Amino acid sequence: MPQFRQYMNIQTKLLLVFGISLFFIFIGVELVDYQNTKQEIKNSLQEQAEKVRNLLMAYRHVQQKVFLEKDVHLDDKTIHFLPAYAIGRISQDYPNWDHSGFSFNNVSDQPRNPANTADAIELEAIDYFRANPNEKLLFKPFMNNDEPYYLYARPIWIEQHCLKCHNKREEAPATIRKLYDAAWNYKVGELRGILSIKLPTSTINNRVWHSFKQGFFIQLTGFIVIFIIILLLIRHSVTKPLANLANSIQVFAYQDQTHRATKLEGEFGVLSQVFNDMANEIIAQQVTLKNEAASRKKEQEFLQHIINSLQHPFYVVDVNDYKIELANSFMNDLEFQLPITCHKLTHYSDKPCNGVNEPCPLEEVKRTKNPVVFEHVHHDYNSGDKYIEVHGFPVFDNQGNVIKMIEYSLDITKRKADEVALLKSEKHLSIALKKAEKANKAKSQFLANMSHELRTPMITIMGYTELLLEDAKLDEEQEDYLKSVIKSSKNLLSIINNILDTSAIEANKMDIKTITFKLDQLLDNIFELFNKEAEEKGIKLKLVTDNNVPCELIGDPLRIRQVLINLLNNAIKFTKQGEITIHTRIKKIESEQVTLCFSVQDTGIGITTQALPYLFNTFNQADNSYTREFGGAGIGLAICKYLIAMMNGNIWVKSELDKGSTFSFTLDIKVLAD
Repeated sequence: MPQFRQYMNIQTKLLLVFGISLFFIFIGVELVDYQNTKQEIKNSLQEQAEKVRNLLMAYRHVQQKVFLEKDVHLDDKTIHFLPAYAIGRISQDYPNWDHSGFSFNNVSDQPRNPANTADAIELEAIDYFRANPNEKLLFKPFMNNDEPYYLYARPIWIEQHCLKCHNKREEAPATIRKLYDAAWNYKVGELRGILSIKLPTSTINNRVWHSFKQGFFIQLTGFIVIFIIILLLIRHSVTKPLANLANSIQVFAYQDQTHRATKLEGEFGVLSQVFNDMANEIIAQQVTLKNEAASRKKEQEFLQHIINSLQHPFYVVDVNDYKIELANSFMNDLEFQLPITCHKLTHYSDKPCNGVNEPCPLEEVKRTKNPVVFEHVHHDYNSGDKYIEVHGFPVFDNQGNVIKMIEYSLDITKRKADEVALLKSEKHLSIALKKAEKANKAKSQFLANMSHELRTPMITIMGYTELLLEDAKLDEEQEDYLKSVIKSSKNLLSIINNILDTSAIEANKMDIKTITFKLDQLLDNIFELFNKEAEEKGIKLKLVTDNNVPCELIGDPLRIRQVLINLLNNAIKFTKQGEITIHTRIKKIESEQVTLCFSVQDTGIGITTQALPYLFNTFNQADNSYTREFGGAGIGLAICKYLIAMMNGNIWVKSELDKGSTFSFTLDIKVLAD
């Protein structure tokens, strides 16, 4: 197990940080303390100088009062007790008692005693007080014989009692006049001189250093104690808990995943709990991952089974590097093991195809993003060339970019052979069709000629028969015979007309005309045409037209009449009793046209469900027995369907066996504008 000693580095770093921080704090504290100590010493010496000055000034004032109040006579013996003179003597004797370098004296720029003459620094102080009469104190450093000093100076102003010795010379005491030639003619408020106290800086520095050393060692000891306490706290609160936690992590990671960290205190307690929770979560995730991996493996196996069950080669290729990522076992049908790239599979090439010599499904899918289908010849050295149909489907990412292509291949070699055979068959069929069309044309021509030849005598027969029926001398039997002749002639004429229409349809010579007509007249005419025949069969014929059906229309009334006549012929033919209704209604109304629905409903024999799908085919009847019983060729409804289709309409039938039928058709017809 690798050694885990990062916590030692953390301890070192923490100690280094705290040590450096304490060091700089200590330096800062000492610098501040040194400056404070120095300032305190300076303040202390300044206070001492102030006390000395106060003492001297007190002595000066006392002596002045003694001389003034006691009226002491000044002579050679008493002059030594004058304040200024006495202070000068004291300042000269003071160094014998104090060896610190401390000195003081009353000095002036106009001294009576040469010993009291102000030096250069003292002259500066005198000038300062004269320039700033409100100032009471001057404390400043200066150099004396290359030694640093501090000057403490206080101004001495001329007061009223000072004029006794410093006013006019002739007014001064005789002894003063005799001894001194200077310092006369002063006035109250003028600067006489200064009290000068000089303090050597070395004295201050010695005191500062002595005081600083005492505090320095005490503070250094305190900082060392603080550092030791911090070291112990780091070891107790950081290093040991971190080492325990690190050891738990090591054991969990490399030895025992059931191991958990011991309970710690403080933040490390929270951290250890988080680690334990994380360890539990890792174990749970590992179980989940194992289950998911097993499930994914099953899904992959299931997917592989699915694609292997495909009966054609199938693979998935990456559109960027052309590598085949998934393939089924039928890839071996192309005499290949799983190839690396699609171009290696298709063209035996190590480079992607350019799509010039042969179309490339992958490039087309990338370009169009749509499924593609291509055919190509696969050169198989073992079994010969094969015709392959390749289907490519794009796979998109979330941004709609093509990232994969699903491709499967179909062996269409047999289909190609069948297509060649089919082409040959189509060629033969085309020849046969041309022959059939030629024969059909001859048939149509023959039928047209024959129908024309038959229509003329049939019309003649019908005309003479109707003339015979008008003869009142016929008996009942003769009249029945003649009616049968007319009925049969009409049926035959109807068949002939249908045959002619069929020939016209096959020859594409049937036309639809567009003229103005009146619908009510057309329907009334048809009703009158069939009403008599219906009454003779005992059938009630009804004509029903909705009130909103327009009267004047634009269309082909001849073809509408032909369709209705065909439908009514069938209705009367297949209805033995009951009624037949011709109903016209509007199905839809638009601005300039209507959709009309025409229906012919009867109560006849009806039609079987099996026969309904074939009812509108040519030469077809619901039952062959109907031809024998009712007659007809089975082409009337086919002609109706064709005519309705030419007029863009629809025709249909609803029927129930033994209950009757309803034939309906719709037409879009323009309405004549008012």
